[in-house]
Amino acid sequence: MEKQQTQEKIKEILTTILKESGTERDLSIEVTELEDLFHVDIQSPDDNLLIGYHGFTLNALQHVTNAILYKIDPESRVIIDISGYRKERERKLQELAANAASKAIFINKSVALYPMNSYERRIVHEKISQIEGVTSSSDGEGIERKVIISPNEVHSN
Repeated sequence: MEKQQTQEKIKEILTTILKESGTERDLSIEVTELEDLFHVDIQSPDDNLLIGYHGFTLNALQHVTNAILYKIDPESRVIIDISGYRKERERKLQELAANAASKAIFINKSVALYPMNSYERRIVHEKISQIEGVTSSSDGEGIERKVIISPNEVHSN
């Protein structure tokens, strides 16, 4: 499937889902291609409802959209952002990672962060890889999986 067709299909999928949920009024959906995935920016007066508690609704919307899109174009993936929520969340996660790295170095012990989804853990791991003196690893299973940040001399709690 061509990129332009995929972009239109993504808009169609999201419009249908949001129409059925009753949140399609004054909706703006912008789809751009970034590397090997499509970034979707949604602007809506119902943004809090669409984001949900800790982004759960946003994550579900992204998951469902990717599942439907996979049936049409298995090569394409979608990242959905609503009113800049993911961009702000990424900034906060990078700040959290930097603060936890400083703490791990200061106390010379591993610091465990709260459980996160794979997307959020990846952001933390990327930030930690840029900080000298610490390493990161993931620990736990499923929804309890979290990032452990350790000073280079310490490998476990």
